[in-house]
Amino acid sequence: MDKQLKTYVLIAGVVVVWGMIGYQIYSKFTTKEFNFQQQQQQSYQPKTIHNKAQYSIRKHERDPFLGTVTTANPVKVPRAKKAVSPVEFPNIRFNGVVKHGKKRAYIITVNGSQELFMRGELKRGIKLTSGTNNTVRLRYKGVTKVFTLPK
Repeated sequence: MDKQLKTYVLIAGVVVVWGMIGYQIYSKFTTKEFNFQQQQQQSYQPKTIHNKAQYSIRKHERDPFLGTVTTANPVKVPRAKKAVSPVEFPNIRFNGVVKHGKKRAYIITVNGSQELFMRGELKRGIKLTSGTNNTVRLRYKGVTKVFTLPK
């Protein structure tokens, strides 16, 4: 196909497309006679309403992703509380503090024998959690007590 023939074909295509667009616009703006008498003769008839089926939402017992079946609300049985017996501390007495630089050692008498405790150290089931110059905090079997320096 030579160049001139292609140009004529394209021009014809453009004229056809614009003609169709123009016809659509023209047909929308032209008025058609509307017969009002036919509209008035029709009577109003309301649609009959049918009762729709009632649906309810239920909890699915099967997990759609895992495929496992869940049971209905499990019954929770209250557990009996364990009788907490009071923890009896051994005979403990706080005697003083020994300082060496930034380190501190606390002198504590446990059942008649003196021990040197560092912070966080565990001896005879007794752990020194914290201490100052006048008080120490000791933990024995999960129970914490504070002991002070006697005057």
